Amino acid sequence: MRPRGEQPIDLEAFLAACRREVEVPADEATIRRVAAASGEVRYRTFTASSAELVAAGVVTAWDTDADRSRFIPTDAPRAEPRRAIALAELLASPALLAAKVAELEASRADRPARPTPRVITLHCARCDGRWLLDGNHGLLTICRAGAPVDVEVAEMTSPAWRPSIRACTCPSVESDESDG
Repeated sequence: MRPRGEQPIDLEAFLAACRREVEVPADEATIRRVAAASGEVRYRTFTASSAELVAAGVVTAWDTDADRSRFIPTDAPRAEPRRAIALAELLASPALLAAKVAELEASRADRPARPTPRVITLHCARCDGRWLLDGNHGLLTICRAGAPVDVEVAEMTSPAWRPSIRACTCPSVESDESDG
């Protein structure tokens, strides 16, 4: 992916972007704690096309069961195996896509449309994994429409996520230590 118009921002500007959103699934204290623990954290804004985000393997905020037959609610007990799903995989799965679209349309019927598409991502600079912290519904809607659209991205990036973000494919801390 080739971010265009990349601008560095600070933690406060990133948090301000989070506050503008409707449902960022992490509170300010959590973001500050993760930033402090991760080290080497940078924040930036840039523009990318929706097609580039999909091609980059961006992972949605939603989990499915191991067989990809249904979504698992966020508040469901963690006993059942969960799998994060990339946006490209969701778009290629008609049954899952229809279920998610119906759920989103029902839950967001009273929300105003945004004038400019935007997302908030967490990015692992080592493996280039990217997780959609917020903006999942908007990006899914754009991608379903078919024509690529420029999207504003606010991103928190680090080569040292500990614990790993959902889209990170880097070895775990235990693997790093055993490699010695």
